Amino acid sequence: MITRYVNTASTPGGDGTTNATSGANRAYASLNEAEASLPATLTDAYDFICEGTTADTTAVVFDGFTTSVANYLLIRTTQANRHDGKWNTGKYRVEVTDGTQVLLVAKAHIRVEGLQVGVIRTTAGTTGAINVGPSTSLVSDIHIISCILRSTGSDNNGSSLLFSGGASGTTYKAINNILYDFNRAGYYSSLIELNAVNATLYCYNNTCRNAYAGIVRTNGILVAKNNIVQETQSADYSGTFTTSNYNLSSDATSTGGVNDKINQTVSFVDLTNKDFHLLSSDTAAKDAGTDLSGDANFAFSTDIDSQTRSGTWDIGADEYVAAGGGLSIPVALQNMRGGFSPLSLGGFING
Repeated sequence: MITRYVNTASTPGGDGTTNATSGANRAYASLNEAEASLPATLTDAYDFICEGTTADTTAVVFDGFTTSVANYLLIRTTQANRHDGKWNTGKYRVEVTDGTQVLLVAKAHIRVEGLQVGVIRTTAGTTGAINVGPSTSLVSDIHIISCILRSTGSDNNGSSLLFSGGASGTTYKAINNILYDFNRAGYYSSLIELNAVNATLYCYNNTCRNAYAGIVRTNGILVAKNNIVQETQSADYSGTFTTSNYNLSSDATSTGGVNDKINQTVSFVDLTNKDFHLLSSDTAAKDAGTDLSGDANFAFSTDIDSQTRSGTWDIGADEYVAAGGGLSIPVALQNMRGGFSPLSLGGFING
């Protein structure tokens, strides 16, 4: 694997081979600069490690290069530069003002892990956080894992996480993400949407709140398990779902699973300050999910904070751990058929 660094404290012109902020080997100054450095054809896997406490403010289009199952692109942070399960302005983040999308993933075999992706609207309009739209000729396997996606500023009618495109056999994974505030009144904005005729989306343990629509299947096959959706204007879940179960809504919609929970209000740590960790007193999502550590399509055993899930899993991105509880080394998120996405070690205690 070839490792390259992004550090927002650096300046353009480095070769990205170190995380230093000066010298010829300094880190790339933005994720956009790192993407532009990729060769036309990847002959090894690439690992982009993103660091810095100031915002990365340039939109990125991942296109113009060729990947394969073995030669994929991983975009991630180290644990020290990763959010702590809520938006953190002292950690690496990509925040773009207006525009069309923050990240456009137009190539196959790309994995985004642990990023904060923010939309800032200065006027009413459409901006998506992550748009996964590879060519319909590409058989793709794309992962969005443990990310926080949000919209701030004036009203925005862009979707938070949209999956489209891809050839027959394409698979997408949305795991342990927190998505919120894509909520322009009267305009269609979804938190997670699949609109790809040939694709299958595995949507596991996401926490979604405050948008026009929640988790939406327009085309393709959407398998949803252990998701929280709260406070949407139209419907928390819409469309036809496949083998889905253990999902939770604040309205009467569901994915059709016998263990889905409808008309529920989840108790979060701090709604005002957008901390969507579960309160110890929650009775809606805690211990209401299903264990996916042996899932045939995407096996994992950690939450958005890299804490190990155990016992009866909680629904949503966060697994509640009592203060003073022991932390264990998290098991790497894995897709047994398509390689692995290495997680850094560490964990956090819920408030």
